[in-house]
Amino acid sequence: MGKPTKNVFEKVEEKLDSLIEELQTTNSFLYAVFGELLDVGDKIANLSSKVEQLAIVPLKVEVDYEKLADAIIMALGYTVTQGEKAAEIEFKSHKKVP
Repeated sequence: MGKPTKNVFEKVEEKLDSLIEELQTTNSFLYAVFGELLDVGDKIANLSSKVEQLAIVPLKVEVDYEKLADAIIMALGYTVTQGEKAAEIEFKSHKKVP
């Protein structure tokens, strides 16, 4: 005798069972994605607070005025000879400090 045929209700039951399994798998994936999104959100919030803290603290900048002056002079297209530089340094060293 051949394979017994299933009635409509048995076929619907099988399809619904496979649909339930697929939905459970999808639900598991969605929970995993949601957990990762929460983790990413926490990391972004942490990074944001660190950036805000860095923005509040002023930067400590030390300037080498001689190099800055040389850079400005070169940017303007002038050249400074060693004699002029020595005279400038000598002039600064003889200034009276109050």
